[in-house]
Amino acid sequence: VASMPLFDKLGRRALLIPSALAAALCLAVVSFAFALGVAHSATHRAVALGGVVAYLVAFGVGLSSGPWVVNAEIYPTAVRGVGNAGATTTNWLAHHDV
Repeated sequence: VASMPLFDKLGRRALLIPSALAAALCLAVVSFAFALGVAHSATHRAVALGGVVAYLVAFGVGLSSGPWVVNAEIYPTAVRGVGNAGATTTNWLAHHDV
């Protein structure tokens, strides 16, 4: 929610693309830390934790609210409520499946 005003100021691409790339990089760091053995090294545990925290920040800047901002703008005014309701329902059902 805090990043929504940034979408109007900086633009969608300027937030979504770097956010996705940074989130992917953070997840790669976490996966490498686990591959190297988190159970055996405090350093690897710290790297994994740092990767997760950095992922949450990267995700929060763009990917968390970005799809909701775009979704609110892509439907014509006459069907915007139905479109948003359908997208929200699909999102919640997909979360339930995960």
